[in-house]
Amino acid sequence: MNKFGKYFIIAALGIALNYLTNWIAVSLSFPLFLDTWGTSISTIFGGWPFGLFTGVAYNLISAATLRGWEAYIWFLPSILVAALTWMFWQRGWINIKRFDKLFYAGVSIGVCNAILVTIIGLSFFGSQETYPALVPVFNRFVEIFGSERSAFFLEHLAVEIVDKTISIFLAAYAINLLGVKPRRVR
Repeated sequence: MNKFGKYFIIAALGIALNYLTNWIAVSLSFPLFLDTWGTSISTIFGGWPFGLFTGVAYNLISAATLRGWEAYIWFLPSILVAALTWMFWQRGWINIKRFDKLFYAGVSIGVCNAILVTIIGLSFFGSQETYPALVPVFNRFVEIFGSERSAFFLEHLAVEIVDKTISIFLAAYAINLLGVKPRRVR
């Protein structure tokens, strides 16, 4: 098998990992998605284009089978995750031996993703939370801050930081188990 074929197998596995962990989270009404670590793994193995392919393909499959077609728009945050994963990989931050850098990478991806998710959510879905497991978190922020728009952003900020940090740690541990050597820390 040629190198290109191997990358598509990695992308398929990344899609499967994203789908499986998201399906488990949705089934358990868990207030996280955990659906980007496969995208990060594909990005690390195949580069940013394969991470982009993994994220977009996963979101289209997920929209068709799990979330409904109106959820297709969530491919945009997956593109962002692939790009940021590639940037942090190139800088040597995705490394389980450098907990601080890995943690900062996860938080940074989460913050950037929260901003994009808020823009998409407010533009396409209004200021109401659409994922049932997050409605209690959203409602609590509305009670605290008295503003649905503020609550929408703060809820996504809190959730995305935790979600993306866990996801990048999962990806880092997976690539470590697979014997991929991290890049030198810059």
